[in-house]
Amino acid sequence: MYFLYRILIKGYFKLLKFAAYFRTDARQWLEGRKNISSHFKNSKTFNSQKKSIWIHAASLGEFEQGRPLIELIKKNYPDQQIVLTFFSPSGFEIQKNYTLADVVTYFLSDLKDDANEMITLINPALVIFIKYEFWFNTLTALDKKAIPVIFISAIFRENSYLFSSYAKILLNKLKNVNHLFLQNESSFILLQDKKFTNISIVGDTRMDRVLDIANQDYKNERIEQFIGNKKVLIFGSLWEEDLMVIKQDLLNCISQSWKIIIAPHKIDADSIQKIESQLPNLCLRYSDSSQNLNDVLIIDSIGILSKIYRYADFVYIGGGFGKGIHNILEALAYLKPVAFGPNYQKFNEANFAIEHQFAFEVKSQGDLLKIINQAKGKRLEEIKIEIGKYLNENKAASQKIIEYLQNQKLIPV
Repeated sequence: MYFLYRILIKGYFKLLKFAAYFRTDARQWLEGRKNISSHFKNSKTFNSQKKSIWIHAASLGEFEQGRPLIELIKKNYPDQQIVLTFFSPSGFEIQKNYTLADVVTYFLSDLKDDANEMITLINPALVIFIKYEFWFNTLTALDKKAIPVIFISAIFRENSYLFSSYAKILLNKLKNVNHLFLQNESSFILLQDKKFTNISIVGDTRMDRVLDIANQDYKNERIEQFIGNKKVLIFGSLWEEDLMVIKQDLLNCISQSWKIIIAPHKIDADSIQKIESQLPNLCLRYSDSSQNLNDVLIIDSIGILSKIYRYADFVYIGGGFGKGIHNILEALAYLKPVAFGPNYQKFNEANFAIEHQFAFEVKSQGDLLKIINQAKGKRLEEIKIEIGKYLNENKAASQKIIEYLQNQKLIPV
């Protein structure tokens, strides 16, 4: 199977190069990998003779999972050299100036020569992969050089190709890494059944990040002026597919004197205009501070959604009528009840929240308003207590990981 993997991975990266002729993101991916060595040469703090901690994230979401651990490492070891790599152009472009990393660059590829080149450039004493970045040529090269490897916030599902009979050799390669820090019990049971001994459950490191944001002082006069003294319903990362289902519920909330804040999944002009056309004469934009008379405020900038959830009385998270829901932890960090569409099964925190009745599924028109009207008074207080328990039981994953690294003497000092 490993021989087949090496053939398939060559084909995969050739396909990405071919796609660059047609797709902007693939072209960004290709162009970004042409001058990786310059990122190291141009760094004012990177020392090629010094050992690094290499932290790899697929994209922005995975980076947010790893960020609390990076910050904890730098807090405890301020002189520790860190190299942060991304697979996705979107992750790299947003975080290329991240100040806690000495170098931010792309992951070249999982071809054998590229894997060895990355290891030579980075000179890692420890490698941290986030979630499920299973690049087996890179893992093989790291294992041959006896470089310690851990995975954090990892999730395994029963239908994963890794649990098929033909992928046994690949799964066994994960037994050779130093440790797999898992998000949930189901992942632990799956790996335990496969005789893994290098596993433990510590939860999702994103929890540390969202709680840190929620505990920061923040005041937004623009939002507060818009809200006044009314109840607030926030739609986070809203897709067009969501709006088609919940539009009437939204309008009914307005008729019940709610204020509506919409943070679209995309904030380009076309996407915002589509929302405005669905809600004629009701919308104003966050960037337009000239008036606050309308009932719907569209957030047309990035970077504030995770902070403004504190103003919500109820939150709807988008994506559940498409590929999958977006981050619900950012809203839960403020003890806000959340709802989302039916496509949430791949998200551990959503399944848990539904099971423990502090998050709610919207299947069709009318569901959202019914849920909102039920989540009040004594029921709302019960929901907040359940959310609080969940947050308390799942915090400090990053602290548990760094304690392991310290005990195992895996941080180069």
